[in-house]
Amino acid sequence: MELWNKVQEQIKATKKKYPKYQRAEQTVQFMLKGLLRCSDCGATLVMQKTKCPSVQCHNYARGSCRVSHSISINKVNTAVITGLEKAIKDMNFTIEPAANAPKSKDSVNYDKLIKLEENKLDRAREAYLSGIDTAEEYKSNKTKIQAAIDELMKQKEKAIPKQKEINKTEYAEKVQNVLTFIKSPDNTEQAKNEVLRTIISKIIYVKSENTLNIFFKPVSYTHLRAHETSL
Repeated sequence: MELWNKVQEQIKATKKKYPKYQRAEQTVQFMLKGLLRCSDCGATLVMQKTKCPSVQCHNYARGSCRVSHSISINKVNTAVITGLEKAIKDMNFTIEPAANAPKSKDSVNYDKLIKLEENKLDRAREAYLSGIDTAEEYKSNKTKIQAAIDELMKQKEKAIPKQKEINKTEYAEKVQNVLTFIKSPDNTEQAKNEVLRTIISKIIYVKSENTLNIFFKPVSYTHLRAHETSL
């Protein structure tokens, strides 16, 4: 029973480190494997067989993403290390609502409802500009629609689950330990990848801005606000 419990804990730990469709048994050739994401389509950046080791959007390589996100591995590694150092210095670990928090079948898509009301607002304005509605009618419609939008915004805010505050000092120490580990030439890329997954949820490469957005996660896997670093 003791051995069985240890195995179950190991299975849980592995599932947390490796999101859906990412397998631990895959060969890790660079420490950021599986963590880098394309800012345009969200696909993983994969290693390219080029003279200079680099990564590229998986979907772009297949022709289903229109924006190239090619970047050298050395450059992105340096940028991530710089970003982690800046995060520690700034103590920038503010918790934000988890984007992938589980939703019940009865959950309301407030963004969609708000968008519908905004579309109504656009149509009301067009009706006024076209002479279909009078100024008074447009004003009345606008007031009603805006009130509906404001109410939906309030309901959306209430529906967002409250997140627990993290101990920034303790978390900064955790990030520092990871940083020290990945900077050591004695550790393998596989080991560095394993350690990075304990603090990083994903890293989005924004090609148009030449920046990386590093999304952190504490032990409880509550998502943290993206920390941006320039390349």
